[in-house]
Amino acid sequence: MLDKNPKLRTVVCKVGQIESEFRYYNLECIAGEKDKYETIQIEDKVRFKVDVSKVYWCSKLSTERNRLIAKYLKDNQVLCDIMCGIGPLAVKSAVKVKGLKVVCNDLNPEGIKFAKENIKMNKIEKRVLPFNMDGRDFVKFHVDQSNV
Repeated sequence: MLDKNPKLRTVVCKVGQIESEFRYYNLECIAGEKDKYETIQIEDKVRFKVDVSKVYWCSKLSTERNRLIAKYLKDNQVLCDIMCGIGPLAVKSAVKVKGLKVVCNDLNPEGIKFAKENIKMNKIEKRVLPFNMDGRDFVKFHVDQSNV
């Protein structure tokens, strides 16, 4: 695989199921550079930095993200992404829907670290606000703040 794809550095295999509190797979390096799991993923011209050994990433969800953005999101709305991971829906939505504001959250500190990098890399810092909280606490915090 590495011979056929010169841009690849590492080939991994998922081991077991997602069992971590932070929702990521255990990986086995089967070829290439061991412990080099960080990459840039490009999805519809939106860039995502991700370390697949520390956070969850699924390229197959791109179609679902596109469907949600096209069907439900419009200018001057607020998207609340309670378990955003590295921010694929939150970041892509803010890039694609110009007047959208986004509040996003994930329990995994590594996920939020990458979400912040992805927000900055895609130049949407003024419209996306990330949090690192338990999802239940995140919802309670925002309900309390809005005085509903």
